[in-house]
Amino acid sequence: ALYTARIFNLVAYTLLIYAAIRLLPFGKWVAAIVGLLPMHILLAASMSADPVSIGLAALFIATVLKLRTLERALSTKELILLFGLIAAVAVTKLPFPLLLVMLIFVPIKVLGGTRAKWWLWIGGATLTAAIAGIGWLLLARRGLVSYGPPGVDIAAQLHHVVTHPLAFIKAMLLTMFWHIGDGFVSMYVVSIGYVETRLPIWFGYAYAIFVAFAAFPVRTISSAA
Repeated sequence: ALYTARIFNLVAYTLLIYAAIRLLPFGKWVAAIVGLLPMHILLAASMSADPVSIGLAALFIATVLKLRTLERALSTKELILLFGLIAAVAVTKLPFPLLLVMLIFVPIKVLGGTRAKWWLWIGGATLTAAIAGIGWLLLARRGLVSYGPPGVDIAAQLHHVVTHPLAFIKAMLLTMFWHIGDGFVSMYVVSIGYVETRLPIWFGYAYAIFVAFAAFPVRTISSAA
């Protein structure tokens, strides 16, 4: 049963990332490299909920970027698929529904054609996300458990974040980018597992170079004969 679940997680992650890459109007190689991050590959074949959450987030971002390139209004079928994706993102981990803010970048001509209809569709998307997210929390509340390292008061941490926003922003930036071996960003490349297994530090720099070349490809200019 464990191996079956891991296989289906891997298949789901692969299909979601593949669909996201197909939808992207640009940056396909960047998406492929990010999808192949060591931590993502490790999670993809795990029993965690992360593979589906990451895959849905990638698919939603790719969908919004694709919608920005359309020159027509969405069909009824496409709207149903979009709202289904919105509901799916809303029932993933709690921070992921924040991605739905990206919907404000969808052009008016794509959602309704008029500003009034655009606001109507945005309101419908918000309501769909709220119903899906809150409904899932109500259904799963018996299985939810408080999680945190021993001795850490999560309520006190939240209070500190609210009362000291600048200190929180500073701590967040330092956590993400400070020290190549300890920063949050580097953990996706040079750390795998529960961040207890470290890859060589040069691997992180090499991966950054790959991403840079994918984002800004060097084009060969041939001289005219």
